[in-house]
Amino acid sequence: MKYLLPTVFVALSVIIIAPLTAESSVSRAGETSPQLLLDRALSAYHERDFNRAAVHFEKYIELVGDREVALRYLARIALERNNFSKAEAYLSRAVQADARAMDSLLLLAEIYLKQNKFKPAVAVLEKALAVDPFQERALSALGYIWQQSDARKAAAVYKRLILAVQKGSNSPELFFQAYSFLGNYYYQQSDYQKAVFYYTKVVELDNTNIRNLMVLGELHKIAGDFRSSVEVLERLLRLKADYLPALESITESLFVLGDARLAHYCALLENTPKAKEPLMAAIRLFIQGDIAASEGQFNAVLQENPNRLSVHVGLARLAARKGDRKLEKNEAFATVVLAQRIGAWEIAREFATPVFSIMAEDSEKLNFFPRFFDELNAAKLDGEIEQQALDYAELYSTHATTLENLDMKKLAAVYYLHAYRYTDRLEQWYDSYLKLHPKEAAVLEHKNNVRRKSYQILVNKAWVSQSVQRPEVAIKDLDLAISLMPDAATAQFLKGAILYSMGEKHSEVYPKALEIITQALALAEENTKKNAQQNRVPANYYFYHGMALEKNGNFAQAEVSFKKAIELEPYNPTYLNYLGYMYSLRNEKLTEAHDLLLKALEDDPENEAYLDSYGWILFRMGQPKAALEQLILAHNFASKKNITDAVIFFHLAEVYFELKDYSLAHFYYSKTLEFIDKSSEKIDRQYLIDKLKELEVLKNQ
Repeated sequence: MKYLLPTVFVALSVIIIAPLTAESSVSRAGETSPQLLLDRALSAYHERDFNRAAVHFEKYIELVGDREVALRYLARIALERNNFSKAEAYLSRAVQADARAMDSLLLLAEIYLKQNKFKPAVAVLEKALAVDPFQERALSALGYIWQQSDARKAAAVYKRLILAVQKGSNSPELFFQAYSFLGNYYYQQSDYQKAVFYYTKVVELDNTNIRNLMVLGELHKIAGDFRSSVEVLERLLRLKADYLPALESITESLFVLGDARLAHYCALLENTPKAKEPLMAAIRLFIQGDIAASEGQFNAVLQENPNRLSVHVGLARLAARKGDRKLEKNEAFATVVLAQRIGAWEIAREFATPVFSIMAEDSEKLNFFPRFFDELNAAKLDGEIEQQALDYAELYSTHATTLENLDMKKLAAVYYLHAYRYTDRLEQWYDSYLKLHPKEAAVLEHKNNVRRKSYQILVNKAWVSQSVQRPEVAIKDLDLAISLMPDAATAQFLKGAILYSMGEKHSEVYPKALEIITQALALAEENTKKNAQQNRVPANYYFYHGMALEKNGNFAQAEVSFKKAIELEPYNPTYLNYLGYMYSLRNEKLTEAHDLLLKALEDDPENEAYLDSYGWILFRMGQPKAALEQLILAHNFASKKNITDAVIFFHLAEVYFELKDYSLAHFYYSKTLEFIDKSSEKIDRQYLIDKLKELEVLKNQ
């Protein structure tokens, strides 16, 4: 028994010690477990114990190799210590470990931006956008970078940012950033209508900002919309009643409009000590009836700015008061031309009236009409009669342009016809003289100039006739134009384009359309070779050529022409959308189609057709959920514009069917069938009927 105790003790020791040794081994193994190391590293980081966190992250990487999460946090720790180079190194490894890691990509770009390293920042941000084309932070940062060096690229990025925000955070700050930049960009590009569009959005976000209201008011005026300018600036004056720039701007607009409120604003300016602008003085003197002083002030302003519309308006009205008909005609016509230039079509129409009236008076004095139209002979045309005829041709064609832009197109066609009567008759006079004097260069030059004028008038008239659904009349005018200048391409191209449009209802016309457009393209290319500095083949020639080829079943050649059009106008959204959508319908080159549509949306992010095409391409790429987001946006924008296109309904139906949402699929297939006659492309009616039958079965299962 006495020997038993030690033996038992030893045995118990083994029994007791063995479990303790095993537990200690497990604990040490746990300390080196990757997941435990990562958990401890993250815990230490959030406790801001960066030294301990860094040790655990490094041990974790030793065990498992480079991992994006650990490297990203090590980069953040390096940033806490202001060690940018070390942070860059960690994040570069993180991106190599996971090229789609958005957090690391954005953080790396942010580090580059803080150090003004724009080139590598752009490269990283473009990688981020390749992962998610609508990543708001990436777009916002890239837009900021391009602002410094390439406004065109910045504009494209900001438009995509608008789309991203609309479907994402709906952040007013990002909207404001994008709209403000785009408004300023288009102002710099002299595209005042687009500048107005984006500044209107800016003001909608903040309608109490004096500066933005002033900018929008001035933009409306520059774009020829004087009434809207007054409306916006009166809103500004309700916020700051004595704001002199707004008072002066409103006064000028009301003067141009001949608005009765002008006297009120002139009185306000009288009581404003700082109001010393010469134009305001001229307008006040005009209101007071001081013709001589007012005229002197207007002419002083004219010396500084010969193209200021309000000055020519003032001089025309002063000439009318003085009874100086010649000066009134000249100033009124100058007003017409300047008003057309900025799109102030109502003003152009108003001031054309006295020009017609004075021209009629002059014609009566000259006995113009019988001498010009009835007395054709081989004698050289009298200089005054010739000039009167040229003035009539110019006046009628100019006024036709005004009427066309006021949507009075049938009347515009009548005025173009009158203009052509004068140029045609002038050519007859020149021909009669040249039969006897064929070598008189001056008359021959006059004839060639008038023929070119006739050609352009006929082309313009044809365009108007086509727009009012009179293609036969348009083609007749174009054939006449072609007979006048067979080597010019414009009339032939327009004829081909009209035939192409007719092909939508009469497909047998497509071959003829292709033939004529091909001829026009060849002429344009030949003319470009002769004078490359002055001529360039318009991109739309290649675009229509591509469409005509595609309709005639030659997509391979059509693709070549489409790409040529895009090469000439790389940001034209119509061209980009058309080719991208063609690829989607053929289910080919979908990555290229995706990029084409993103570029189209960078020009017009709220265009329902481009959004629809983009959604459909995503669907074809096997991304139905992403496709649905874009198609819903397309549907929303179409609804806001009161546009009904069955193609959008059809694409929504197809996506919902793929997502097995059979109720919504049935709804949109039904809507497609209901509005099939309002489809922008052909849809198979029988396919819709079959789908609806299939859905009835699926819904009952």
